[in-house]
Amino acid sequence: MKLIDYFYIIKRISPKQLFYRLLKIIKNNFIYKSELLLKSFYSVEDEIIVNSSFSPLFNNFFDSDQIKADKILNNEFQFLNKKHNFNEIIWNRIADEYSTLWLYELNYFNYASLLIGEYNKNQNQKYIDKLLSLMNNWVCNTKFGQNISWDPYPISRRIVNWINAISYLEKENLISKEIYKKIKKSIFEQATFLSSNLEYDLNNNHLTSDAKALIFAGVFFKVKEADEWFQKGLKILSRRKNIEVLNDGLQDERSSSYHLVTLKDYLEIHLLLKRNNISYDFDLYKTIAEMFDALLNLIRPDLQLPLLNDSVKDYPINPKELMAVAAYLFNRSDFKYCAQGAELNYFKSIFSKKEYEEYINMDSSKPAVKEKLFKDAGYFIYRDGWNKEDRYLVFDFDSINPKHCPGHSHSDELSFELYAGREALLIDPGVYSYHDPEFREYFKSTRSHNTISINENNKSRLVDNFRVSKTSKSKLLHYKQDDDLTSVKASNIDYKGNTHKRQLDINNGIILYDEINFKNESENKLESFFQLAPTFTDIKLITNNKVKCYFENVIMTIEINDNKNLGKIRVAESFVSYNWNQLLKSKKIIYELKSNDKELEIISKIKINKN
Repeated sequence: MKLIDYFYIIKRISPKQLFYRLLKIIKNNFIYKSELLLKSFYSVEDEIIVNSSFSPLFNNFFDSDQIKADKILNNEFQFLNKKHNFNEIIWNRIADEYSTLWLYELNYFNYASLLIGEYNKNQNQKYIDKLLSLMNNWVCNTKFGQNISWDPYPISRRIVNWINAISYLEKENLISKEIYKKIKKSIFEQATFLSSNLEYDLNNNHLTSDAKALIFAGVFFKVKEADEWFQKGLKILSRRKNIEVLNDGLQDERSSSYHLVTLKDYLEIHLLLKRNNISYDFDLYKTIAEMFDALLNLIRPDLQLPLLNDSVKDYPINPKELMAVAAYLFNRSDFKYCAQGAELNYFKSIFSKKEYEEYINMDSSKPAVKEKLFKDAGYFIYRDGWNKEDRYLVFDFDSINPKHCPGHSHSDELSFELYAGREALLIDPGVYSYHDPEFREYFKSTRSHNTISINENNKSRLVDNFRVSKTSKSKLLHYKQDDDLTSVKASNIDYKGNTHKRQLDINNGIILYDEINFKNESENKLESFFQLAPTFTDIKLITNNKVKCYFENVIMTIEINDNKNLGKIRVAESFVSYNWNQLLKSKKIIYELKSNDKELEIISKIKINKN
């Protein structure tokens, strides 16, 4: 990074973020080097009292996968589609090829529900023994302040998972008093540490997760510190929901996956507090409803989500599982329609058999919504309807956001995705990995999205895996809708000063009108990208400005012209990743030209016919 990049990054963050960033650096480099000092701060010797009336979030555990569970029995773990077999588990470091996120997953203990679920399926005690052995191993072999295992975010996830697990095991008499006491003490120490190491420096979904953990610990324990954690968690949550949930219901990182992450956190906090008859002075229920409405609008006719910004298919949970819970919670038949095909293990873990039967007997109906303008989030959704054959389009007219923490944003300004005939046709490529520098840059770049790049630059300046320097500026110009035509137009000024205006007109076909005003009057290179889903079967270049793309059910014809007759189409290799660390080869259509003119206009016509 250059010095000017640091200027733009620091310029966008708040003084509070900067203070906590500097404080974190001091703690990591000085305070956390002293194990004796840390123990004096965070270790407890007194008996920790648990709330005797605590009612846990999960009534039972139904996750089951014997192959995965048996591999864990042998210390073989697979996260993010990468596996590692330990002789002895090292919680904070194994090898360079295993990323920080992989190690975070190891430390979350999400697999606790899998091991308990497998026990419940076949009543084999070895799965419970292994879980308790892993928890005990973690307690004995990690140290206060240790990187990875004692980072705030994995602590926040682990606290919730451990509370859910040991509450159930204690109720079912599956845990000895000695081990229960030891893990309970560790949870208390982790909550104590987390409370003084909250992620105010990020002020994103991590801080929400921190607040959730403090609330869970605050309800689980019955001591003075627990009351303080609970109140602190609620205070953070009441502020966070007004910042990270936009007026149109989407989470402010504008990512499909992180919308699910935050929504699941809010939902579980609400259910825990409701189950324990705890009231609070802000309306979380309403916020959750708004987030589910936003999620419904994002869902394609095939009931899948577009992979907006940093998004992975079904991460952190299949959205159908959440929609099933929402259908019952809000008595919404359209939510139940979007839950078709859900395994319902998440639902059954939370609700009783009676409530499950009530859900099964609920009506299901197609949602009524078609078009949706997310003015705050910067997305426009168009759909013909909810049949699987119907067209669906999402247009991104936003800039890089949120400005204070844009780590999960892509430089995809004025990009769009297209679905029709039961198939995704033009797509956002996904994320692949957070820690592979080459592919991280590619998947975040303008050239991997369905938009225009000038002089091979991104629209915003990306400087490393999670940092953005100077950002572009986007603005919605118009949105018009009548019986015959839907039209939406937005503008973007990239970080180099080039202006791109894009108008989408949708009727029987789809027409893109692109207006370019170059910053420099010298020769400029322009590329307009159309990223194909990897399910295409053939591509035929008809002329220099017309191409046919064949899919299983449809043929998509793209015809592109500019007002100077300078450009031509070529087909290039590209990459797509629906899942972590799984790379799919695909193709992209590129309309490219070089121009000495100050202004340029391009018209792209997209027609879809049955194959």
